[in-house]
Amino acid sequence: MPITPRIFFYLMSKYLTYFLSISLFLSCFFVSIEMTKVIGLFFSFELGQLLIQEVLPKTFLGVIPLVLPISAYFTGLYFFHKLQSENNYVTLKSIGISRLSILSPIALTLTVFAFWLAEIDQWQLPAANAKLRLMTNELKSRAFLKEIHPGVFFNKIPRTTFFTEKFNDQTLELNDVFINITSADNSEQKVIFAQSGNFEFLKNSSSPAVGNLVLFEGQIAAWNQTDQTFDSIHFHKFDFPLPFYADSYDIKTKASFLNYDELKSLKRNSSDLLSKGKMDKEKFFQIQIEYYDRFSAPIVFLLLGLLGAILGTQETGRSTGHSKTLFSIFSLIGYFGLYFTFIGLCKKGYLGAEPTIWIPVGILLVYVVYIYRRLQWS
Repeated sequence: MPITPRIFFYLMSKYLTYFLSISLFLSCFFVSIEMTKVIGLFFSFELGQLLIQEVLPKTFLGVIPLVLPISAYFTGLYFFHKLQSENNYVTLKSIGISRLSILSPIALTLTVFAFWLAEIDQWQLPAANAKLRLMTNELKSRAFLKEIHPGVFFNKIPRTTFFTEKFNDQTLELNDVFINITSADNSEQKVIFAQSGNFEFLKNSSSPAVGNLVLFEGQIAAWNQTDQTFDSIHFHKFDFPLPFYADSYDIKTKASFLNYDELKSLKRNSSDLLSKGKMDKEKFFQIQIEYYDRFSAPIVFLLLGLLGAILGTQETGRSTGHSKTLFSIFSLIGYFGLYFTFIGLCKKGYLGAEPTIWIPVGILLVYVVYIYRRLQWS
């Protein structure tokens, strides 16, 4: 017997309600973890309004690709558990509605959200990641400037000592600047003197610096103890990037800041850049994985949602309830364990990015079909 429109929309509305509720709960959980990394920066500069208006929405958007597959999986389990506990599932089976028809409203809901997830992953999320990174970078820059005091040596930057005779915290201008830099192996030492300078906030979301110090009319002296050589040059203008002096808040890699067109162009040129030595292997694999991961995310979301729904239809008596719960949890852990294992192999160079992403997806697809065909339906 085919499912009637009334039953179809009843099942869809119930599933959608549970799905949105679970997604909201998980989103709040993951957002709270992310916000602990930056909330101190915002409140230290009395930017609570900016935190609520700008950062929270972008952080919520950022956790959606992680939250939706997990939500879809557990929603399927819970939804059919509720149907069985209220005897609705047995009623549907007794009037001749097939298992495929019962799953059809869930499949349609998941398909709609899969297309939405694809849109977010390719366009909206990269823009939100880049803007959020710029905001946190600027706040770190302000936190850095807050600790600079005229006439006091600043040494919180590793292997670097910074000193300025005068500093205007309004115009960000400096006078009589001294910077001493020691190499990691202590074999080389550089000293920079400048008559004046000013601080600029960086506009590049992927930069590993808090800002750029533009120095004017100065001199750079370098002493190499290994070669016993001394060099000195005079400059009219010199850009000195100031690196993070504390644990940086890195929400994503640079590849995740790019929309689909930008990422596709970068991926096309990445092999050539790698061969010419202009890109390291780690960055190369990050770009490749990010590209294919965006295409696989909606498919994984759809498959995990269907897997949760199929497992949820199993009989839940006293003797099977506990084992069913464990089986469901281990099924989810098994997929993500497989996924991250392949990612690790890719980063070590044992696998290419394409098989790294698509092999776990293929295994998940086969597993979903196997569970659907083999496990007993109540």
